[in-house]
Amino acid sequence: MSQEPSAPMDVSSDSTKPTEAKAETKPEVGKPEDKERGDKRKEQAADSEEKAKTRERFNRFLKQLTEGCGRRGCTNIDCASCPSCPKRAKRDAIVRVLQLVQKKDSELCPEDVTIQLRRLAISKDDDQAMVKRLKTVFADFEQIKTNFWEQVDGKSDVNEMSPGIAVSLLDELHEIVSSSPSASKALASALLSLTTQLASSPPKELPLITLRSYAVLLEIRSFLDPAFNDAFKQLAKAVTSLPNAAQEQIWKWMSRYDLERLEFMVSAVQQYITVRWYTSRLLDDIMHAVRLLRVLHEANKLKEKADVPALPYDLFYNDAVNTELDIKNDYKRWKNGSGFAFASAPFIFDPAAKAQILQFDAAVQMSHQLEEAFLQSLHTREASPYLILKVNRQNILADTLQLIQTKNSSDFKKPLKVKFEGEEGIDEGGVQKEFFQILISELFDPKFGMLVYDDETKTLWFNQDSLESSMEYELMGILLGLAIYNGIILDLHFPDVVYKKLMGQKPTLKDLVTTKPELGRGLLQLLNFDGDVASVYMRHFVYTYEAYGEEKSVELKPGGADIELNNQNREEYVQLVVDYVLNKSIAKQYKAFSEGFHIVCEGEPLKMFRYEELQLLVCGSPNLDFKQLEEVTRYEDGFTAESPVIKNFWQIVHDMSLEDKKKLLSFCTGSDRVPIKGLGHVSFTISKNGPDSDRLPTSHTCFNHLLLPDYATKEKLYKCLQVAIQNAKGFGMI
Repeated sequence: MSQEPSAPMDVSSDSTKPTEAKAETKPEVGKPEDKERGDKRKEQAADSEEKAKTRERFNRFLKQLTEGCGRRGCTNIDCASCPSCPKRAKRDAIVRVLQLVQKKDSELCPEDVTIQLRRLAISKDDDQAMVKRLKTVFADFEQIKTNFWEQVDGKSDVNEMSPGIAVSLLDELHEIVSSSPSASKALASALLSLTTQLASSPPKELPLITLRSYAVLLEIRSFLDPAFNDAFKQLAKAVTSLPNAAQEQIWKWMSRYDLERLEFMVSAVQQYITVRWYTSRLLDDIMHAVRLLRVLHEANKLKEKADVPALPYDLFYNDAVNTELDIKNDYKRWKNGSGFAFASAPFIFDPAAKAQILQFDAAVQMSHQLEEAFLQSLHTREASPYLILKVNRQNILADTLQLIQTKNSSDFKKPLKVKFEGEEGIDEGGVQKEFFQILISELFDPKFGMLVYDDETKTLWFNQDSLESSMEYELMGILLGLAIYNGIILDLHFPDVVYKKLMGQKPTLKDLVTTKPELGRGLLQLLNFDGDVASVYMRHFVYTYEAYGEEKSVELKPGGADIELNNQNREEYVQLVVDYVLNKSIAKQYKAFSEGFHIVCEGEPLKMFRYEELQLLVCGSPNLDFKQLEEVTRYEDGFTAESPVIKNFWQIVHDMSLEDKKKLLSFCTGSDRVPIKGLGHVSFTISKNGPDSDRLPTSHTCFNHLLLPDYATKEKLYKCLQVAIQNAKGFGMI
């Protein structure tokens, strides 16, 4: 046993600091049993740590051997993800795991990067390790392939239907990285390096597992951070530089994503386009992102085609582009093929922007017709630069039909001028508006027999038993086209399916439900009927309807009267009914209508529109926001916004019913419809028309110009205004 140290002697030799001396010598002394206990604790701690590591290795090897690492193409024979790994019973698997644990050189498959980063994020001192790991994984395309695999029944796979991406792991990655500025910076740097390489030197071979890596990169939520814009630009370029077949495979995958997942990607692209537009406006910075937006748009179109929930189409509009872009110059670039143009991706335009393109195109065609007419007039002196329709108000339908029959298709490209016989109106737009209103009200009147009215939907449909000739239906189509070509809004009440058919879409059962609700709901009940269809419905492949008080029947297919409807053939029956009602029964009438429409409206600009947007172009916006109109109204001849009669006028207008607002709009502008951009884009003027008097308000509808006497009281203004708008008819010059 060792001797006790002579600490007291040392302390006494320094009488000034006896306590400190004692304290200094105390750590150097210790009983043998204390040292043994300390050593033992260290050994226990080391042993405990070793056991923990062994336990972790055991669990990882067991999971690896029984479930796999999830990596596609794993070559570790002791991993269930490897095709060469033998299948083992649980007891045999445990025996093999014990063998692997004991061997120090046993191969453990790498864990998903999110698992590794999650462990790093637990520690306070792991930023350097996290940064290093991020740079290792996200700067290497091969590493992307081995990460973020979705496990389904313990296995992972990529196929034509699914890229097999574990989105939850990518979301977790975003949370981990966004909490560390240095990690976020490292990820941005690594992604920029990787995407730049992909954009300049894409892989030569593009199997599904390689395309999956592109899909993984598109899922990274950090791309919403402007700090990642440079990397996102390169990623967009890389994806949109892939062969068409590869891009189609990517949007096929995306068409199966849930809406939240797809919407994130659209938001990321839209944000990038908006930021770049406001900061640089360099088309080279933006065009690849617009093309990537096209990939997402195609994915959404596949959702629509499959009749599953899809993103709203207006989510693809970009407000910055629609507000700030020089549409006319973009149209010229697109038309001439001189560089990138947003018009090549029309889904990014709202209806107002598309309407501008249509107007530019119409102006170009009209200009060509004017030039041809001028040159022709030098020789014949007969050609007119305008499409002139001179009609009698009392015989407007017959006159118009007769005039239309004398024109050829090129005449319809000329600017329209309308003249009412015996009236003084100079057509600067207002006469056109009234011409269309009167003609449409007569031609589309159900009493005329060409159309039938549905009380439930309040819409018009083609009368399959109409006695009118095809020419009247062709006139309908021509008028619709002329209105679009000349920027006239029409008060039409067609169901959506008419516009779908005009845009080349095939009608479905859903369209029948909205067009003829009672029939459509009955067919849905038939499809969902949980019983014996034959005994309950007792029908055959025959469609029965009533016309002019007489019941008529039509076979839906040859021999249909002898084919009994049953559970097995009811889907075919429903398809045949839909096709008959929406196509075959009105084939003659619709064919003439469609031909008339396309005589006037043809060309690429019209193809930019969705059917919903075409309907908006024809009928205008349903939103009558008179607050917007008040904000843009000009005042002349002594009136200002502060004039008492003007304040009274707007108070009266804002308190009007919707019907009276429409009448006022028609009285002032010649139409009760609102342009696509809304009333805030209408040029409207109110002028003072003399002092207080009993005269009624008047208007120049050609110029959207209202003339008001300076009425002394609000009550008098209200009374005179009501008389004017309730009894207005005809066009006059003051």
